[in-house]
Amino acid sequence: MNVNRIIPVRHDDPLAAVHEFLTAWWKSIGLQAMLAPIEAVDRSGVVTQPIDQLSDIERINPFAPLMLSNAAGLVNAFVRDRAGQHLAVMLRPCELR
Repeated sequence: MNVNRIIPVRHDDPLAAVHEFLTAWWKSIGLQAMLAPIEAVDRSGVVTQPIDQLSDIERINPFAPLMLSNAAGLVNAFVRDRAGQHLAVMLRPCELR
C-alpha cells in the first residue's frame, strides 16, 4: 500500500520533522521494530538496520546522500526473523524498484 503525506517542516529542519512524524506514527500504531537507514554513531555513514527502540528514531536519516547497500534485499530476513510482530520498513524510491 502506498501512502503519501505532507510533513510540515519547522525551523528549516526536515530531519527533525521526519523524526517527529515517525515517533508519533510508531506510538499510534504500536510498532515493535522498523528497518530503516540509520546513521553510524560516529556519523561515518548510513546503513540499513533494524531498530526496536523508539529512542533510535533519532538516528534515522532517509536524506543521507549515499547508501552502501540496497535495503530491499534485507526485508525478507527482517520480516522472517520477527514473525508475528508489528513491523515497518523505510525504503528509498530507488530501492522499491
